[in-house]
Amino acid sequence: MFELLLEALIGIMKSEFSQQIEKLNQLERTVTPNINAAKILVRLAHSLELISEQKYIQVECELNEIGKMLGAWIRNIQQAKSPH
Repeated sequence: MFELLLEALIGIMKSEFSQQIEKLNQLERTVTPNINAAKILVRLAHSLELISEQKYIQVECELNEIGKMLGAWIRNIQQAKSPH
């Protein structure tokens, strides 16, 4: 899971300095799938009782917040590139 989150962070950093279309591609093709995969792994770890309920809730909330922020960023880029 650490590798997925690291790849997501690298994707976010690359996106920050990219042109709009490259930024959107990076966020949609790399960052979002890695965050979603991390969510699945956390749920699996919880189901297998590898992490406590408290840790599961904490990590799930943090990943959900990252997902919301990422979704807002993607929507903002899409709105900026669409003709008004």
